[in-house]
Amino acid sequence: MKLLDSVDDFERIMNNIKDKEITDGLNMIYKNFLHVLENEGLKKIDASGKNFDPYKHEAFLQVVDNSKSENTVVEELQKGYMLNENVIRPAKVKISKRGE
Repeated sequence: MKLLDSVDDFERIMNNIKDKEITDGLNMIYKNFLHVLENEGLKKIDASGKNFDPYKHEAFLQVVDNSKSENTVVEELQKGYMLNENVIRPAKVKISKRGE
């Protein structure tokens, strides 16, 4: 879905603009844009803190983290999305592994 590139660009812009008035305006447009997409069946994949699911997540990195159980998503590197019940882009994630 090509629109996901626009969603990603919106998020990048909002995270890098420091002017509050511009950020507030962009945030309003972004929320309306997401609302339209959600009404068409788009849903974000919940990843952070979840067990790794190869159908919804793409493991990009693995880090040693003995405080979490093995294969827990410790960071979401790129959001994933579903359209209706189909994954259209898996979330790119960093997962935990046991180690020394």
